[in-house]
Amino acid sequence: MDVYLIRHAVAVEHGVWLGDDEQRPLTRGGRRRFTEVVVGLGQARVLFDAVWHSPLLRAAETAALLQPLCSGPINETPSLAEHPTLERLEALLEGARPAESVAFVGHEPLLSATIGLLLFGAALPSGRDAPFQMKKGAVAYLTGDQPGGFVLRALWPPSTLRARASRAPSDPATTEPE
Repeated sequence: MDVYLIRHAVAVEHGVWLGDDEQRPLTRGGRRRFTEVVVGLGQARVLFDAVWHSPLLRAAETAALLQPLCSGPINETPSLAEHPTLERLEALLEGARPAESVAFVGHEPLLSATIGLLLFGAALPSGRDAPFQMKKGAVAYLTGDQPGGFVLRALWPPSTLRARASRAPSDPATTEPE
């Protein structure tokens, strides 16, 4: 199974947003920049059979921006907003099957902990000591079948994917065949 862990795009700051944190939306710039990330993923030929996201609005909005790369459903799951455990992760992966390529859109430090569970079967340190730092809009690509047995194939900061997008041809009809 190909698993893409994606941190939500840039949202309105806590101090600016006066409403419920669960309803904190993406900024206009966050949408624009993540749309460039999506183009970069497309240039890398990344496609999803399904996308799962946390119930928080900023994750749902980020997941919706992935629609051009997704051939299947976009689903909400509360487990992407909860502290990851092996049991939750196994249930999440089982619920995503039979998809062969799935994106999970969530939050830090939960995604970094999930990387540890996928790779080693145990959570890794979070915060400044975390071996994997996922900026807003970052994408981790892992392959495997069971927690503890995955392999990290790529950890793309959003700037790398946006740079790839900026080199993309503006008109696919003018692209020369490979």
